[in-house]
Amino acid sequence: MASEANASPGASALPPPPTYDLVVDGYTIAIPPPRSVLPLPGFLRSKSSESEQGTIIRDVSLRCESGEMMAIIGGSGSGKTTLLHALVGRLANLPVTGGQVRYEPAGISLDAKESASLSARKMKDRIGFVRQHDYLLEHLTVRETLDYAAALRLPSSISSSTRRLIVDQTIRELGLGDTADTVVGGALRKGISGGERRRLTIALSLISLPSILALDEPTTGLDAFTAYALLQTLSSLARKGRTVIMSVHQPRSDAWELFDRIAVLSKGDVVFAGRREKCLGWFEDMGMGSPGDRADDGVAEKGSIDGGTDGGAGVNPLDWLIDICSVDPRDQGSAQRVTRLVQGWKDGGKGIADEHSPSRQSHILSDGIQRVPSIQPQEQEVLYANVDQEEGQPGSQPQVLQRPGLIRQTVVLTSRATKGVSRDYAQILGFACQSIGIAVLLGIAFLRLGESPSDIQSLKVRFRPR
Repeated sequence: MASEANASPGASALPPPPTYDLVVDGYTIAIPPPRSVLPLPGFLRSKSSESEQGTIIRDVSLRCESGEMMAIIGGSGSGKTTLLHALVGRLANLPVTGGQVRYEPAGISLDAKESASLSARKMKDRIGFVRQHDYLLEHLTVRETLDYAAALRLPSSISSSTRRLIVDQTIRELGLGDTADTVVGGALRKGISGGERRRLTIALSLISLPSILALDEPTTGLDAFTAYALLQTLSSLARKGRTVIMSVHQPRSDAWELFDRIAVLSKGDVVFAGRREKCLGWFEDMGMGSPGDRADDGVAEKGSIDGGTDGGAGVNPLDWLIDICSVDPRDQGSAQRVTRLVQGWKDGGKGIADEHSPSRQSHILSDGIQRVPSIQPQEQEVLYANVDQEEGQPGSQPQVLQRPGLIRQTVVLTSRATKGVSRDYAQILGFACQSIGIAVLLGIAFLRLGESPSDIQSLKVRFRPR
């Protein structure tokens, strides 16, 4: 099995999933109004609180096309995590007061895209979301973790051989072949490294063959080398046709070249959202200089270092962008600078945000354009079915994705729990000692106890509190 995981990329590969372009137009999310402890009738509710309702993100417009990787950056509290959750339809009771998020099928005419576009809610089965932290079972191996995920997430009509093929390809794509049979491990048991844990978490999202992959700060907690290697892996996933979106915190400088699009947020406002090649030029046109022109106070001004178009010498362009787009409460000038940048983007940035990329079809790998002969046609239709749409819209199909039923889930989860308990030797030893201890105590309590009612009564008196 390990040899399969390390097979060459040209080995039998699954076709890429359906491709979609992300389009966000004037999206605004408000701060939810405070809730009273007791429900109040409408005429008693405060009208002023509704009229003074603030916003978390305001008038966000951007796009990210299939085959691209976009980074959402900004300082703490800029709204990048909220925006990421909005893009994948994971908002928790946050009121949307304007705009929309939609996904347009790639490869069709512009006239047909608007009518065939889908909301994030309808795309939920085609979106893979990776949380900031890893939640893994430490007593399973990497392959077993993915096997159980495939058994629970893939449609019940998929055969075991097809599930194994999906698991093997996922292991190969994420570079987990060398550790496929290694236990995940945890605090008390040595296992895979931190970078491999991150890759495994991403692999769990790829098991269901999503078209969109969204990640919340995937490099958090990783060293610089491991973080860069992870971003390279995500970039290669995007080149295979997926749309990859992530929020990034403290990226290293050479990661700049891996991103196709950059979205910069500041206090909920968009400062820039477009292709990476246009980013630094936009800020230079706004009078911010370039990363190589950074002054001693951290604000970009014209200086003596020629930074070029992709960053200055020794200056991380991503850090530079975060610096000039963050507001320092101690510096009134920083607030004025950000206000000017936000207004400048509102006045002239719409064309950049809506700009289409050059054709990326030559960059998208063609390993899986043809259907794999070993997969039955019925399974291909299940795995690559279009997302269910409103009746009457183009491309409408019946929904065929059906998750495993209750009995199947119970069998899989019971098997997983049994395997985990059987490998937890400390827990087994603890249960054994607990059972022996209880047996000894009960044995002492009933030692030489007669069978007459008086003997039983004496036992009751013996343990009566004094």
